[in-house]
Amino acid sequence: MRRSLVVCPFVEPLEPRQLFSFYLAVNFQPGSVTTSAPGYRTDIGHTYAKRANGVTYGWNLDNTANARIRHSSLSPDQKFDTLTTMPVGKSWGAAVPNGTYNVRIVVGDPSYTPSKYSFSIEGEKAIDRSNNQTEHWQEANVTVTVTDGKLTLTPGSDASHNALDFIEIQSADQKPPQDMSWRYSAPYSPFGRVEPGVVPLGNKLYVIGGFFNGYDDVSARVDILNLTTKKWTRGASTPGPQTHMGMATDGRYIYSVAGQFGPQLSLDSTNKSWRYDTVTNKWSSWIALPQKRYGGSLLYLNHEMHYIGGDASDRITATTNHWVLDFDHPEKGWQAAPPLPVATDHAGHVVFNNKIYIFGGENDHGRGYFQHSATYMFDPKTNEWAQLANMPTASSHFEGNVVVANGEIWALGGQVDAQLLTNQVRSYNPATNVWTVHTPLPEKRKAGFSYASNGVIYYGAGDSYHNGQPVATMIARLPTGAVLESLVSSRTSSPSALFSTVAIGNDPDLLSLI
Repeated sequence: MRRSLVVCPFVEPLEPRQLFSFYLAVNFQPGSVTTSAPGYRTDIGHTYAKRANGVTYGWNLDNTANARIRHSSLSPDQKFDTLTTMPVGKSWGAAVPNGTYNVRIVVGDPSYTPSKYSFSIEGEKAIDRSNNQTEHWQEANVTVTVTDGKLTLTPGSDASHNALDFIEIQSADQKPPQDMSWRYSAPYSPFGRVEPGVVPLGNKLYVIGGFFNGYDDVSARVDILNLTTKKWTRGASTPGPQTHMGMATDGRYIYSVAGQFGPQLSLDSTNKSWRYDTVTNKWSSWIALPQKRYGGSLLYLNHEMHYIGGDASDRITATTNHWVLDFDHPEKGWQAAPPLPVATDHAGHVVFNNKIYIFGGENDHGRGYFQHSATYMFDPKTNEWAQLANMPTASSHFEGNVVVANGEIWALGGQVDAQLLTNQVRSYNPATNVWTVHTPLPEKRKAGFSYASNGVIYYGAGDSYHNGQPVATMIARLPTGAVLESLVSSRTSSPSALFSTVAIGNDPDLLSLI
């Protein structure tokens, strides 16, 4: 099926404010494509100059003749379907303040042509690799220093059909603010686990399933943390998938929808659903999803359940599907709703102020792991999606580490740059449309569980570079009354985020924090 490249008419872009001293994302596409990729500026091949969007970038020689659109069903979204080729003798540049930058480029063509991709950024080799019939796209992430006010991308001398899709340039000069003091503390996870289902309900946190023993085994365990006593108890084991399920609660029942049975890259997926009664400690079958899915987002809002995105049964192809089940008319089953504007899986998601927020995620799961940074909000009253400010870093696999606290949405750790991990801590303020970067976690982790209790935020379990699948929990007091104004937006000059005061109480874990 051919994927439409027109931005959905129900997407209403809001003014984004990106919290970095410099951030520029550019998508390369032909002039015949009249829509921009969400969150990206457009380059159609004109020579280096100040563009109408206020940013200076472009080519040393006109390159409009080399821009293409493929209309390929293989393309996850517009950024991957449009491209330009950079032949030997041509170069592309963007005006940036002198300093150090993290640069991500994605190259490739959904229409296979034997190619040699070769690109250097500021003279540093970023990509030097031939393609094949199954690996259509490649990406690189490099850190470079600019001293002449212009970041320059050049081809290698042996480049052939050198297809360039998009580029992201982000300042690396800015040190994360030291507004939080992290340390390791109880309560520890009952065992090391990765990608469990995570559901907060009242003063309890339900942690369900997950990989363990590396990714060689999976668990059906349901572990319940009492946030008051900090003690764990066991619930009835899940009869459904152990990972990649969508999970949400209506206040009594916990719902597990779709997901993956088995370890590693299992293709044993399902569209079946289950419901756990937190009062009787019993599971029962529930209403099946229309299709099999891995890693989608499940959210309960106003007596309706929403399932959004996730991978198709091949475990690779991300989708935009949005299904809604009305609890007043369950006999109607799941009904189609306005699709998410970008295909994604393993995205952060939360309900906040009667709206649904979806952010980050990836596509090409299990293969290329292309990360997303876009943030979207769905308003059930208008039945429309709106695009918000991009996340500071494209990332995924933090969906169990999303917490609402201090009137903001927090996202901790995750996966970046294909399968690399991050310790970045960021929060989003819906009132100001601002992402803020905070003191990072003590170590890089992805796919654990997080919660906030009495003014402290917790990160438990997950996958770690140095500690395998740790049981140790990282905790920090949330910022109180702090105003962070250090990072500058690409569209506004006065970003700020005001944190409300948090009651600390007499929790000994809090009083011992610095």
